[in-house]
Amino acid sequence: EAEHANTRAALDYLAATGDREAELRLARALWVGWYYRGPLHEGVGRLEEALERARDVEPSLRSRAHSFATLLNWTLGDSDRALDHGTTALALAREAGNSECAAYALYFRALVLAWDLRDWDAAIPLTEEAIALGREAGPERVGWLVQIALGDLGTMIALRGDHERGVPLIEEALAQHRALEHHFGVAIRTAEVGLIDQINGRTALAASRYAESLRLLRVAGDAMSVALPLAGLVGLAASTGLHHWAARVSGMLEA
Repeated sequence: EAEHANTRAALDYLAATGDREAELRLARALWVGWYYRGPLHEGVGRLEEALERARDVEPSLRSRAHSFATLLNWTLGDSDRALDHGTTALALAREAGNSECAAYALYFRALVLAWDLRDWDAAIPLTEEAIALGREAGPERVGWLVQIALGDLGTMIALRGDHERGVPLIEEALAQHRALEHHFGVAIRTAEVGLIDQINGRTALAASRYAESLRLLRVAGDAMSVALPLAGLVGLAASTGLHHWAARVSGMLEA
């Protein structure tokens, strides 16, 4: 946030001087700041402008940039544009023979198909392939991707109705996040286990998991992801007749 003016100036300078690869590298590297701190619309615009100018840059770099454009557009609610970027990202990764890039492209495309379109049959195999390729590439190349995707896979499978297979995958991912001290992953997986508890009628346990997830995300300063446990708490409150309290939490989500 403190360096927004400087990063804008750097991107403008690289665009003006025609250093297309450096501009794309910087725009891609800034995705995490735009994702967590915004402004998201500016981040998407900068990344897409850099991609438009970088058509001759090597495919692996463009694939990663398109993958993060998938994520940012999905976060903004533009599923169609997100899927277009995801398709391009995967094609470029295949062209480059880069399993790391393919893992990201598959995973981000699966997110859109799963959580926006509820197309579990399409999203689950993409997520499974992303996990396999991520394991092949190794944690030094893909970082948190395998653990995050494993938890999402478990949630997708559970929401499709197979709790016996899905819940252990979420719990496996949760254990791995804890071992790695990856607090964001612990928080998200805890909320997802809470969702399964809620579906199965274990409302008190679900509420405690949502509260713990919310606490962890607030400690981490993740203003974006607190929506997940808050939404779970809204659903619990509404389902148990606490409509006034549900409305108050909904107001927190809108804020």
